[in-house]
Amino acid sequence: MTSTAQQFMAALAEYPDGTLGPQELCVSCVKVLPVDGAALTIGTASTTWEPLGATDETAARIEAHQAVAGEGPAIDAAERGGPVLVGDLSTQFDRWPGFRSALGPDAHGAMFAFPLQIGAIAVGVLDLYRNEPVPIEPDELTAMLAVADIVTMVLMSRPPPQDVDTNATDAWWTPSPSSSEIHQATGMVIAQLAVPPRVAYLRLRAYAFAHDRPLTEVARDVIERRLRFEPDEEPLPELAD
Repeated sequence: MTSTAQQFMAALAEYPDGTLGPQELCVSCVKVLPVDGAALTIGTASTTWEPLGATDETAARIEAHQAVAGEGPAIDAAERGGPVLVGDLSTQFDRWPGFRSALGPDAHGAMFAFPLQIGAIAVGVLDLYRNEPVPIEPDELTAMLAVADIVTMVLMSRPPPQDVDTNATDAWWTPSPSSSEIHQATGMVIAQLAVPPRVAYLRLRAYAFAHDRPLTEVARDVIERRLRFEPDEEPLPELAD
């Protein structure tokens, strides 16, 4: 059975080179996850907030309300470093009064906010929406976490759009051909091992460590099919996430 991570990578692969942006990431999320809308916001708890892309006008409005109010599921997710799962937005007035008031008629349905981060590097937040107040199931949470990991790697492998406030990127977002190669190789390892993105990335790092090679070289070998990971390989050294 194809994993959600593999389905998401396949959805991203449908876009020609140079056309995969925030809007396309959001649309791909809705293609493979049980949600009705998605939006991306970049920034951290210590920076400004910059709505980056959304699937529809409602999702875009909700992101704008959070940025203006300075509160909401996405901002809490960034501050906590963990998901914030809201099964019914209409019940959250006490938790986020400014955000909840600003929502007005949009204050319904469910919202799930996932911080986009790798280790200590925080990028922003992926918000996923349902039109109806339906709580999240454990298997759905697993799938959403896997997609959030891939979105993080894609964002970090590309320069920010020209109209984005660079104060929101907090110096993490810089063009890097090597990071793009690592992202591509991670996607290939996901397919080879049928594992979550974070595990695939750690397998790459562990292989590089065990063979005393730069991570970029290992990634290039995977991309050019000189190296393939197999599920029954001997365990490699454990590395900190």
